[in-house]
Amino acid sequence: MIKKLIFLALFFISTQSYCTESDTIIHSPTRSYEVYEILGQGAFGKVFSAKDTIGNWYAIKMYHSPSSEHGGYGFWERLGDVQREFDRGQYLDHPHIIKSYEFFSVEEIDSTFLVLEYINGNVIGEINKQSISIDDGLNAALQLVDGLKYAYSKEVLHLDLHEWNVMMNKENETKIIDLGSFFTFEEVEKLFYALFKNVQLRGLFSEEINLDHVEKLRNFIEKNRQHVTVPTIKHPHRSHTQNVEEMYKGVHLMYIYSVFNMATTILSKGNYSEEQIESLNLEMDSYLEELKEEFDTEKVLEGFDYLRDMLKNFNTK
Repeated sequence: MIKKLIFLALFFISTQSYCTESDTIIHSPTRSYEVYEILGQGAFGKVFSAKDTIGNWYAIKMYHSPSSEHGGYGFWERLGDVQREFDRGQYLDHPHIIKSYEFFSVEEIDSTFLVLEYINGNVIGEINKQSISIDDGLNAALQLVDGLKYAYSKEVLHLDLHEWNVMMNKENETKIIDLGSFFTFEEVEKLFYALFKNVQLRGLFSEEINLDHVEKLRNFIEKNRQHVTVPTIKHPHRSHTQNVEEMYKGVHLMYIYSVFNMATTILSKGNYSEEQIESLNLEMDSYLEELKEEFDTEKVLEGFDYLRDMLKNFNTK
């Protein structure tokens, strides 16, 4: 259901906008949005579907600052994440990655808003296996690969790929969501160091990087390590840069596998058999072994091309 769009977080920024609780119109610094439906709500806010004055649809998340008497544990951390979400949605301009449009706050009601692309469709996890055509499943898988290759070419990777973070709209087009899970190569290096040293060093973290992100990297590794082994730190006396470089190869190889795994999850929604999907798994395992021998980030980009060709050739067998 569309309600699965509830994956957003927001941050506080002061603007001269105006909105009241009883309004059906939300005024941002640049435009007005007419609210149509509450799609869902969480601990700190709500998600609306809304339309601007020229008829474009959006998903808008509104966050209320918690009152001091009711606490608000975790609220400010969530707000700290939203700038990363908004920035990623602005930086990554691709038809198969959800877009962010604007964020703003309304001081009169102590609320903050993030405006995103409205996706009329379902998350992949809600689509039954073998319920879409082979062609639609293949096209959706290829669109996923194209979107994530584009992000990787911009030195950004998604650390939480699963069937609840990818959507298919009513035109059977893939949309990669959860912008907060896109991390730059530099951020991943910092997270890796914090994870394997199990420390939080002064100067290593910023407003955009926190220990929740370290846990996200840990989960990413645990999910994918059975297919690609991350090298351990063999020389603790070395600088953190040298240590991270030893492990960096494994993370990027894991990433190409995680993209492949998500693509086959989408394929499984088409009319493919489990035996056909398993044959793809075997082929990908063989390719990853080859990729280990001669690794750099350009090779990973080539890995996206290999994956795309493998999927297209698979459909002709």
